[in-house]
Amino acid sequence: MAMIGCRDKEDGSEGPKHVYLFVSSTRTGKVFPYLINQSNGTLTAGPTYIPTEHEKGSGGQVCMDIAFHSSGKFMYTATVDGVHAYRVDTTNGALSPIADRGYRPIMLAAVAVHPSGRFLYAGDDFGKITVLTIDEKKGSLKSTGIEAHYYDFQHLRVHPSGRFLYSNPRMGPGVVRFNVNRENGALSNPKLIQLGGFARAFLIHPSGKFAYFLQGTYYSSVLAYAIDEQSGDLQKIGSYRAESNAGDQAIDPRGEFLYVANGASNNISAFRIGQSDGTLKPVEGSPFDAGANSQPALVAIDPSSNFLYLTTYNSHVLLGYQINHPAGGLTALGEAAPNMGDPETLAFTPQLGPVPVVIARAPEPKPARTEEPPRFVVTDANASDVEHLRDRDYRIRFAAAYRLASRGQETVDALPALIRTMDDPDESVAAAATYSIGTAGQAAASAVPALTRALDDPRSVVRVQAARALKNIGIATPEVKSSLVRMATQNAPGSFERSGALEALGPIGSDKELQLLVDRFATGSYSEQRAASRALLEMGPRAAPATVRLSELLFSQNLVQRREAADILAKIGPAAGAAIPSLYGALEDPYIGQRAVAAILSIRQYQPPPPAPPQ
Repeated sequence: MAMIGCRDKEDGSEGPKHVYLFVSSTRTGKVFPYLINQSNGTLTAGPTYIPTEHEKGSGGQVCMDIAFHSSGKFMYTATVDGVHAYRVDTTNGALSPIADRGYRPIMLAAVAVHPSGRFLYAGDDFGKITVLTIDEKKGSLKSTGIEAHYYDFQHLRVHPSGRFLYSNPRMGPGVVRFNVNRENGALSNPKLIQLGGFARAFLIHPSGKFAYFLQGTYYSSVLAYAIDEQSGDLQKIGSYRAESNAGDQAIDPRGEFLYVANGASNNISAFRIGQSDGTLKPVEGSPFDAGANSQPALVAIDPSSNFLYLTTYNSHVLLGYQINHPAGGLTALGEAAPNMGDPETLAFTPQLGPVPVVIARAPEPKPARTEEPPRFVVTDANASDVEHLRDRDYRIRFAAAYRLASRGQETVDALPALIRTMDDPDESVAAAATYSIGTAGQAAASAVPALTRALDDPRSVVRVQAARALKNIGIATPEVKSSLVRMATQNAPGSFERSGALEALGPIGSDKELQLLVDRFATGSYSEQRAASRALLEMGPRAAPATVRLSELLFSQNLVQRREAADILAKIGPAAGAAIPSLYGALEDPYIGQRAVAAILSIRQYQPPPPAPPQ
């Protein structure tokens, strides 16, 4: 995310005109500031901030979200343990904790600062938004006693006018719009605006006229909406194709271009934004390469709109790109910063002083995407989906492969054609075919050898879908298990492949795989911990040999780990009797006490008494 504003020194004079990029790491527990050279985009490391265990929160994550005060003097982070406030020194990028933290809501997922600089909004995992006032001199926070409730929250965005706040629920079907009282920050009249499915990476155009979302996985799209300036409602403009598994997007602060990080395609889609209508048009040369198996994750653009920075799942480095004006193409600058551990957030300090414009020669245009030579052309309007799998247009093949999912016997009958389509030269088509095979469950046993081979496919999205399909089929051959273990250990920490393979081991794993799952749950990256947790929950009583280790994790510094350890012990049931003393100790934990109760009752096979007969 990019924040724009100004900053003054303590004495009110103008501070140095520096811009910093802040990167928080979940693996190392640190916050890394980098000074941007606004002439060439290079990054120079500033003093690394190492939060205390208290500041990191019980969940162990530095922050789930970052927001800057409109003055640029203060930074606010959302953690599972609450809001943390820091003073920013733009002479060197150093962070100084603000001692008076005021009110502290817990289990935060998102924070946003009102354009006036007077209010901060904190959204938690329980569907509550808390309104806090900001001391504009000290940066400290104070509760207003004002709250609003709706779904859980993935993003909070305040409209540039300050009149509306939008929440993008993680599990909701759209976006929720609130009216904002600009006098006290109160939220009212929530309205759920349907988007036709789950959407993510919500952005508002700097003009306040348009909103953009990402939707879909291996066949991802950018959804564009017009924002009504009176009501704040959204009206759909159109849908624009990105590439595979788009995970994040950014708009340059001038509002000219939108860039999408495509996690499975290993590239960046670039679009020019129509200033009058919000439509998107691909920039010449898009998508731009991010490196083989890099798996782009987070993307951010500096306040001058001259440089773009990208984090990657596989290498955990920051990649830099120069934005070529006026065309909007990208020129790779190479590795901008070294390995900093699983990046969770990217955020810029505000731009101070005049904005420099870097004019660069646009790169040579990349040839347009060409289709493979026609193998079959569908001319019959009544042709079946199986026949459409051979169409020369990848979009038709993709739609046909996806339509064959979850259709019972029709999916089973199409298995030979779907298995052939796993080798399609277009990765989105191959991934869709692999996904559809998995929806047939055990009836797709004949596809297991092909799916096992696909775990070594050079395309990340196909490997992940193959792991998920094997999970759904649930046939535990030695070849399947050894291939999944290899995928879970040989790919980069935090990668999609590791998480997909770990989760797939849940229904088929035995003692050997259990040891790997418990180790990843205890010591892996955040995504690996969550995937291993889901697998252990699915194993249920088969995870009983891990009872002692899970009991120890009830007292982890990581809140999510404590919570899920209790849930796994509950799933194990009576075989987890050795955990009873530890679960009694966990009853005093205000965050997981109720889960500990549920686990104790499950282990003791407590049955509620029947209702009393009517009198």
